[in-house]
Amino acid sequence: ASTDGLRALSSDLINDVMTSAFQNGGLPDMLMVGPVNKVKIASITGRSSARDVIEPNVAGLGSITVFATPFGDLNVHCNLFQRERDALLIEKQYHKVRFLRNYESTELGIVGDENTRSVRAEYGLEVTAEASSGAVFDLTTT
Repeated sequence: ASTDGLRALSSDLINDVMTSAFQNGGLPDMLMVGPVNKVKIASITGRSSARDVIEPNVAGLGSITVFATPFGDLNVHCNLFQRERDALLIEKQYHKVRFLRNYESTELGIVGDENTRSVRAEYGLEVTAEASSGAVFDLTTT
């Protein structure tokens, strides 16, 4: 739930949402955040007991792509199309694209040497188990 005050993203906030999702039968596997909070995840302390995977020939100091929780690992993704103040914990298997109208192509006419066409479709996101995912709201953005 949204609150009036802003708070910094922390492992406690992430673990609280993971606990709630787990108790409701979910197990989120993806954490989506904005660019500011992606950087903040790298500075969360307490990672000494977590697994550190180092790939050869990859410079990744201070970069986190997998965040380990007591309920499993979260792949961390930076999302430019969501609010910076939100961190979304998603279980991908329960999110699907559903088409209301399949793709259809319509010829608009000839312009010069080219046939122009319009491609359209109607679709949306279907969430089949809402309680399997969660979010942390009202995060600081600086």
